[in-house]
Amino acid sequence: MKLIKILSTLFLILFLVTACSKQEKSSQKEEKKEIEVKKNIPFALKDINNNEIKIKVDGLEFKSNDLNKSITLLTFFTTWCPPCKAEIPHLVDIQKKYKNSLQVVGVLLEENIKKDRLKEFINEYNINYFVSISNKNFDFAKRVYALVQAPRNMPIPITVMLKDKKYFIHYLGAVPQEMIESDIKNALGE
Repeated sequence: MKLIKILSTLFLILFLVTACSKQEKSSQKEEKKEIEVKKNIPFALKDINNNEIKIKVDGLEFKSNDLNKSITLLTFFTTWCPPCKAEIPHLVDIQKKYKNSLQVVGVLLEENIKKDRLKEFINEYNINYFVSISNKNFDFAKRVYALVQAPRNMPIPITVMLKDKKYFIHYLGAVPQEMIESDIKNALGE
């Protein structure tokens, strides 16, 4: 009798796990289809001053007249994430050091943040690069995360390096400044 109970419980667990994974696969297919439909739509990223960067993601290419440096770092972050905050001084330094050949674009993945609060955050961390507060940030992030095959739960921070507006490399989580600089030099042929 005890064996039957154990087997029944195991069968029920197996059934529930299988059903969840099938549902997740179905959900992944729907999300992929939704991303494919949106892939030809340019994303308008806006900062607190309503400056705008329009980007169209087409395969591994990021088409934009607003990305005007040979290297672009797209960094996806939040204001409450400790690794994101720890990475900001490195990005500020990299922006200063490579200002002639690199631009950093911060993409805030935080809903309902007020412009005044973001402005305080930018000032507190001496951010010297574009920070998007656009309502399209999550759609843009989904598209980019799908491109780099990042986990679906949208981990942060994630930084994507573009060379001549094409995907070059990405980093999941905070990484040492030296690693990013090494890849920048490699991309610049130094």
